[in-house]
Amino acid sequence: MRLGIDVGGTFTDLVGLTPDGEVRVGKVPSARHALTGDAWTVVGDWRADQGEAVLVHGTTIATNALLERGGARVALVTTAGFEDLLWLRRQDRPELYRLDADHPPPLVDREDVIGVHERIGASGVVTPLAEAEVTRVVDAVIARQPEAVAIHLLFSFLDPGHERLLETALRAALPGVPIVAGHEVLPVFREFERGSTVSAEAYLRPLVAGYLGRMQQEAQASGVAEVRVMASSGGTLSVAQAGTRAASLALSGPAGGVEGARLVGAQLGLGDLLTLDMGGTSADASVILDGEPLLQAAGNVGGAPLSLPHVLIETVGAGGGSIASVDAGGALRVGPESAGAV
Repeated sequence: MRLGIDVGGTFTDLVGLTPDGEVRVGKVPSARHALTGDAWTVVGDWRADQGEAVLVHGTTIATNALLERGGARVALVTTAGFEDLLWLRRQDRPELYRLDADHPPPLVDREDVIGVHERIGASGVVTPLAEAEVTRVVDAVIARQPEAVAIHLLFSFLDPGHERLLETALRAALPGVPIVAGHEVLPVFREFERGSTVSAEAYLRPLVAGYLGRMQQEAQASGVAEVRVMASSGGTLSVAQAGTRAASLALSGPAGGVEGARLVGAQLGLGDLLTLDMGGTSADASVILDGEPLLQAAGNVGGAPLSLPHVLIETVGAGGGSIASVDAGGALRVGPESAGAV
């Protein structure tokens, strides 16, 4: 049996496809950071007469963590002199005519950024990374008691040697704390994009890995043989892969809606589509051309720039449970507050 479970902020939707082609659907209220017991009860009832099942899961846990700033405390280790990189960004203005407009703050606090006296350039090592410097940096990270560590050094996409030295030392000193290196997450040039993405990965990984680990155990207890997780690109990852690519789940749930629309269009012989996926809290729109979703190599979620492939999706904070209100100027507003599953 094949199962699909999409967890939104308001409801959890379930679909089951039996080997003989029967389609079953279910809907239960969502809970934060976990699949509810009601959802697993539905799964158990469905597969009781079907044997083992394969589950494909779409989740908004990473999306909501970025929107609500509910991720881990991150220590960022970066090349000395570039500690302010995430705040300088690309020096582009968020709005053309508002002089007081500002970008959303980075996912890392400024006091948790640690500069490393080392330097790799385009032609090789400029300043070697000394053993004493590695020890100093490790001690500085330990003193901050982070929940995750991001390592982002210049030109690590060409030569990851210095990042690997720091990564090895930090893993030994902080067992159980996720250590995320830029050359593993995004081994490409452009230091701001790489730094922002590796910071987001570290920010999300403890929450996402914990959620997926609990879900894997619950799935096995419910007779589910395999779990696949929707990625922002519209494909799927194993639980082990998703746990180390948390930033790739930033648009997990909405991407599943676009992929579903693409498949429906293919069955109808329609290659060009506008898609609208409305939940209880938000509505997501996208475009499919010639039977393929539009993809982006970079974007941002909740003000956090991410340079990872994802389906092009525009989101507005208005859904089936959105609350209408009148603002200070007397204008009618809809959302982003939602009544949830009430």
